Amino acid sequence: MTRSLRRARWHDGSVVLVHGPPGMGKSRLMAEVVKVAQFEGYHDVVMECRESITTRPLGALMEILPELINAPGSMGCAPESLSILRKLLGPDFERTMDEPADPPIPEPTPDLTPTERIELAIRTMRAQSIRHAVVELFAAVSDERPIFLLVEDVHWLDDASWEVLSDVMQRVNEMRVYIVLTSRFPNIREERPARVPTPLTYRKLEPLDAGSLSAMIRGVASDHSLVIDEAVERWIIAGCEGNPLMLRALLEHWAVTGTSEGVPPSLS
Repeated sequence: MTRSLRRARWHDGSVVLVHGPPGMGKSRLMAEVVKVAQFEGYHDVVMECRESITTRPLGALMEILPELINAPGSMGCAPESLSILRKLLGPDFERTMDEPADPPIPEPTPDLTPTERIELAIRTMRAQSIRHAVVELFAAVSDERPIFLLVEDVHWLDDASWEVLSDVMQRVNEMRVYIVLTSRFPNIREERPARVPTPLTYRKLEPLDAGSLSAMIRGVASDHSLVIDEAVERWIIAGCEGNPLMLRALLEHWAVTGTSEGVPPSLS
């Protein structure tokens, strides 16, 4: 992943899906990759997908657009593209540069909710224009400074954001952009989306082997001044199925209850 990140600096971007069940260490791995990206001078952008925004059109994308529009290099976008993106963000978005007069479109009424406003903007502007504007924004900003885009829990990404992101991923080989998606599912979502960009590659986080689990148990036990006998260690290794989060839950259960039986409440 570090090599792919560094290649993106030379207009050789790529995109990878890191998948595995909850607790396998996706977030921990991504935290380390973000540190590397920051050290390498990349503009790190994190798109956090949540179940609560799956029904909001462009919900996840809207949370990162202001950061990109205000980033150095965004002025390399065509004024028409910036105008489209600002319409999506709404009248409250602070204008940071001069732009020509916008083409007339129906103005949303003041009592529209953010979701209703976005839906109106999507209806009054071609979806293709929105996707083109976002791709152009990524290209312009990354020309100034390479971008590391992390899309966490992509299985919660709304359909409209996925369509836009797919266009960015389809063009990523031409840009200074490295994209990492994380998901619980090997097919991106529980149900594979109809559109999957061709540059997308896959990497599964495999369960830890017995030796790694044993080292982790002893390391955590040492941090908490616990003495683990071999029987307890075997019980934890057998029960955690190579999952670091389950390992910690079982170890905590044993430390609190003194028994190596039953299922911790956090896993039940």
